[in-house]
Amino acid sequence: MNIKSVLVPILIFLWLFVLIGCDSTYPPGKLKVSNIDPISLGETITIDIIYPNEGGTIVFGWKDQNVEIISGGDILSVSGLSITGIHAGTASIRVNATTIISDEAAESGYEEKVYSIVLSITVE
Repeated sequence: MNIKSVLVPILIFLWLFVLIGCDSTYPPGKLKVSNIDPISLGETITIDIIYPNEGGTIVFGWKDQNVEIISGGDILSVSGLSITGIHAGTASIRVNATTIISDEAAESGYEEKVYSIVLSITVE
């Protein structure tokens, strides 16, 4: 039996074992929101944030969730995570959330990370 045919699978197995055993520092993935249908004039909806997969050894929660209007400030009104349609048209918004990290992680040089997503909102 050829030594390479035995050694290569063993090395691959060890490499995978090491990678699987590593925990990610920050949650993997991206911030998402629940599906937003077009809203009517005067209608107010609340953005429902879906946070990235649980994980991240230094992250204990989320803070500073907010919505920013990127374009179409005359189409939408924002208050916290609620948006209200004030004129017909399409606007772009950015939804942000910041991680809460442990004190030990902050002392080790890690920083809070802002996750965000850009959405297009239609007001009919």
